[in-house]
Amino acid sequence: DRDNALSRYYQRVLNIARQEKAVAQGLMFDLMYVNGHYHRQYAFIRKAADEMLLVVANFDDVPVMLDLTVPAHAFDYLQIEEGSYACTDLLTSASSTVVMKRDGQVRIKLEGRGSTVLKMKK
Repeated sequence: DRDNALSRYYQRVLNIARQEKAVAQGLMFDLMYVNGHYHRQYAFIRKAADEMLLVVANFDDVPVMLDLTVPAHAFDYLQIEEGSYACTDLLTSASSTVVMKRDGQVRIKLEGRGSTVLKMKK
């Protein structure tokens, strides 16, 4: 069962890499330089045209609540507009809303060894 679950997870990840323009053609912005207080988590944004992904992974065994700072420089570099974004987690199909503000924070809850790939639409 565990091997089957892992296989399905990797299949979803590979499909995201193959299908999402932001992964194949987009710019990347590493969020960790302003979120260095997180040591077992990793977060970045990928963006191509109007498609944007926020990817966050928890490499720790315990659940975490992250308040990720998105620096003003990310908005400039990726040409992100401030405001509310409708999000779909491409790994789970869960829906949510995220407010993006220069130097603001985005709250992300992850299970131990969990991850999220939020496709964000304005």
